[in-house]
Amino acid sequence: RHMDKLEKGVHTIILSDERWDNCYIKSLNLLPNVLAKQTAAENNCYEAILHRDGVVTECGSSNIFLVKDGKIYTHPTTNHILNGCVRMAVERFTTNLNIPFINEAFTIDDINDADEIFLTSSMSEVLPVVQVDGKQVANGKPGTITRQLQKAYNTDAQIEGTKKAIS
Repeated sequence: RHMDKLEKGVHTIILSDERWDNCYIKSLNLLPNVLAKQTAAENNCYEAILHRDGVVTECGSSNIFLVKDGKIYTHPTTNHILNGCVRMAVERFTTNLNIPFINEAFTIDDINDADEIFLTSSMSEVLPVVQVDGKQVANGKPGTITRQLQKAYNTDAQIEGTKKAIS
């Protein structure tokens, strides 16, 4: 089932980010995150894209990235997001793939013009988003850059798994 999502992509909804100002601290109250994920599930969506006054921060349990004109945009590392491990790995992969990685917030309006959108987390890996609020993202299929990053993630995971098995 997860492989299906990685292959075909997922649907998301946009919700206001009602969490507190220290989202980078994972050990505190995660109830708003849980409620956002629950609202997404109730709307047959995988994830909720959170925003503050129209500026996209992250998702209920994922980091979010927008691809436009061959460049990847994501919210800068501030106290409003959790700087996830897979997010950091994706930034490293983009260097090796010569894909511009821009730590710059985008807006919910920018989502309408995105070439690709994808999520990252330990559970989601590199997960394409094909629909937001019932509207198709680009052609409704996972994009080329997302596919490149999925491949880089899988290669990296295999290398790390091999290293652990050897040691």
